[in-house]
Formats: sequence, C-alpha cells, structure tokens
Amino acid sequence: MQKSRAYYIFLISAIAAIGGLLIGYDTAVISGAEGHLKTFFKLNDIGEGLAVSSALFGCLGGALIAGWMSNYFGRKSALIIAAVLFTVSAIGSAFPGNFEMFLVYRIIGGIGVGVAGVVSTMYIGEVSPKKKRGFYISFYQMAVVIGIFGVYFVNYAIAKGQSSDWLEKTGWRWMLGSEALVSALYFILLFFVPKSPRWLVENNRTEEAKEVLAKIGDEENAIKVLAEIQMNMTSKEKGGFPYFKKSGMLLALMIGIALSVFQQFVGINAVLYYAPEIFNRMGYDSDSSYIQTVIGGGVNFVFTILAIYTIDSFGRKPLLLWGSAMMGIFMILLGYNVMNGVLNIYTLVYMYGFIAAFAMSWGPVVWVMIAEMYPLKIKGLAMSIAIFSQYVANVLVTFSFPILRNVGGEGMNESFAYFLYGGFAFISWIVIKRFAPETKGRSLEEMGGIWESK
Repeated sequence: MQKSRAYYIFLISAIAAIGGLLIGYDTAVISGAEGHLKTFFKLNDIGEGLAVSSALFGCLGGALIAGWMSNYFGRKSALIIAAVLFTVSAIGSAFPGNFEMFLVYRIIGGIGVGVAGVVSTMYIGEVSPKKKRGFYISFYQMAVVIGIFGVYFVNYAIAKGQSSDWLEKTGWRWMLGSEALVSALYFILLFFVPKSPRWLVENNRTEEAKEVLAKIGDEENAIKVLAEIQMNMTSKEKGGFPYFKKSGMLLALMIGIALSVFQQFVGINAVLYYAPEIFNRMGYDSDSSYIQTVIGGGVNFVFTILAIYTIDSFGRKPLLLWGSAMMGIFMILLGYNVMNGVLNIYTLVYMYGFIAAFAMSWGPVVWVMIAEMYPLKIKGLAMSIAIFSQYVANVLVTFSFPILRNVGGEGMNESFAYFLYGGFAFISWIVIKRFAPETKGRSLEEMGGIWESK
C-alpha cells in the first residue's frame, strides 16, 4: 500500500513537472529557429532581438498573475490554462501570418511559462510529503533541463540534411510547432491529477481535501495534516500584502527575491544561451562548438539527477552554500584563463564545473525553497513576486552579456563578465549563510511560525 501511495505521488508530481519541461522547451526552441526567422521576416538587429526576447516579456506578465490565478482558479486549473497557452503559442508562432503576430504568439507562450513556473512547484510542494518534498519538487528543474537538452536534438533532427531554403521557409515552423505535441499531452494528463488539498481547504472543500490527503498519505496522517492546514487557515490575520507587515514575512519575501535574483546573476543563462558563441570565441569550429554545447547539456542533466537524490539528505542550505563557493571558484578561474588567452582542457573543465555546481545546487534548490518557505496566506503572492524577480534578472543577464564581454577592451574578452558572475556567487554565499533558514523536513504550515519568530 505504501508503495502504491509513493507511486501515486511520483506520478502526479511528474505530470505537474511537465510544465517545467515545456518551459525549457519553449525558451530554448528559438535557438534553432532564430537564424531562419531572421531571413524569412527580413529582420534587422532590433527585430532579431525582439524575436528572441519576446517570450521573456510574456514570462514577466505570467509570473505576476500566476499567484492570483492559482488562488482564484486553483493550482490544477491554472496549470491547465498554462498548457492551453503553450499549445496556442506553438501553433500560432509556427503559422503567424506576419512578424507582429509571431511576437504576439511568443508572448502568449511566455505568459504560459510565467504561470507554470510559479504554479508547478507550488502544486508539487502541496501534494508531496515533507520528508520527500525536496525530491519531488526537484522534478521541476529536472524537467526544465530535459526540455532544454531535448529541444537541441529536436531542432537538429528537423534541420539535418535539409536545404537552407527549406529551413528558411518551412523548417523553423516545424521547430516551433513541435512544442504543441508536448503541450497537448500535458493538457490531457493534467485532468488525471487531483486538486491541491491546501487550496481545497482554503475554499471550504474539506471532504475533498481529506480524500486527496488520504491518497498521498494514509487515513491517520490525512486527519493530522488536515488539522494543521485548518489551524493555519483559521487565523484571523489577513493574507496578501497586509501579512507582509509582519517583519518575519517581509524577510521571507526578501529571501525569496534574493534566491531568485542570485540564481540568475551567477551567470548560468549567459553560459547556456551563448554557449555556441562562447566556444567559437575560444577557437572551436561550428561542429565542435555544437558538440561542446551538447556535452554541457549532458553535465547539467547528470548533476541535476544527483541533486534530486541528495537534496533531502544533505539539506537545502548546505547545498546552496557549497554551490555558491564552487560556482565562484570556477567562474574566477574561467575568467582568468580567458583573460590570458589560455584556451585548453582546463578552460572546458572550469566551464563544465560551473554548470555541474549550479545543476547540483542553485538550479533545483531555489525552486524547492521558494515552493516550501511561505505560509499558505501569502504563498501565491510571494511566489509570484519572487519568480517575477527571477525573470527580470534573467532578462538583465541575457541582454547584458554581449555588452559585458566587451568591457575592459579587447584583451579582456568576456572575462570581465565571468569575474562579475563569480563575485555574485560569493555574495550569494554570504546572504544564504546569514539569512536563509533550513526548510528541510518542515511542514508547509511550520514555515509560517519560523518566519514569525524572526
């Protein structure tokens, strides 16, 4: 019986995490289509930038409304809406009619990314037991990695052996449209997962909540958890922004924002998004750059799996501290080699080492902590604000890297950017050491009391 419950939690968590796979797929699929889009629509530099970044602007809007959607419609329904947005975006951006409509459909997909980014981890955190919550929430980051890694192969399979003319007229449509298959499957599977028990209690559907809790635990545990949720919900204090007036809650929000911002400011997306170009600047030809990029994706994949199986034993805070230190060291070493024109096996080791350290720490752990550190009264709002901050930081890093890599003159190359990212990694170590609590093994209801004590 215990195995069947574990399998059930595994299954519904994996389904919810497909939202992460679609996020990775949606944000990375443009990498294969971008050059052909530029030719097809005859884009200038500004148009090319809009084609690549339009989804990110949708992400900002999606993250802002995700908390409201998850509270008003429920976690499950919000994910279903996100799946619809992904599907509409995939089909519409493949057959847009004109460039303006292409941007509209990409923004629609970005809204889906913003919603799924908040609600997927929120849902998983609310249906998984506290002792294994880190394991299950990490599915989300694993799915993001699979989505990014997988779409490289999808784009390659579509482009392989095809003429430039076919790719410019038709190939990019297949690349962008391929996402519709995954999003449609996600839409169907979501109807087989239960509603969040905590949302059900919040909306006075206690019996339904008890049934869900019994499925993911047992009858005795369901009664105990239900009582904890009800006690948390019967407090007369109002949720939302007024609740942040409590100093502990404001600190909780600031820590969530800091986690999100530092996750981007350490430079992971600069490395992932610009990987082929970085390898080209290191002196590798196009084929070798592609191979190195795939190897980097493989490193990301392997160490994310390691994180999933260690996060509930090592704890959240130790992994973040270890990751900050290792990322800082690898980035400084990488910057030093690049600045001195040393492009050897050690340079690759430093880059892959940075990716591995991120994948085993800040990649999955930030999503886990944000999903489990807030009491129910402010959960949706706080997660929306934190993840909105993450997308803002993502935009800043993505757009600033081409500028930063030229700071300091030609001799510096992009080493200044690497030194800067390494500095942020060391600063993140100080912030986590000083302010972040350990959330391992604590119930979602316990976290409210921990913040209030601060």
